[in-house]
Amino acid sequence: NYRSLTAVMYINPEGDFQSAEDGGSLRCFVDAAASDLTGASAKEIQDVKPSGGRAVLFPSRSLLHEVLPSFRRRYALTLWFVSPHAGE
Repeated sequence: NYRSLTAVMYINPEGDFQSAEDGGSLRCFVDAAASDLTGASAKEIQDVKPSGGRAVLFPSRSLLHEVLPSFRRRYALTLWFVSPHAGE
């Protein structure tokens, strides 16, 4: 995996995704062990709502993350910054 940094820009209409029932959040498992694929070892879990106009930047390799199921139409632009050597 050559991705080193992920940038996500949510372009949903303003006012969408105000309720947890709308889903579609980016879930970040903070300080999860490198071998953890489920988030069980995370010291903290942070959910980021996909509110229109919000930008999120995070280290792709070291932050375990997932997108929760969305119950509304969700729009996002994603950009991955890559480095020539995985793990560096």
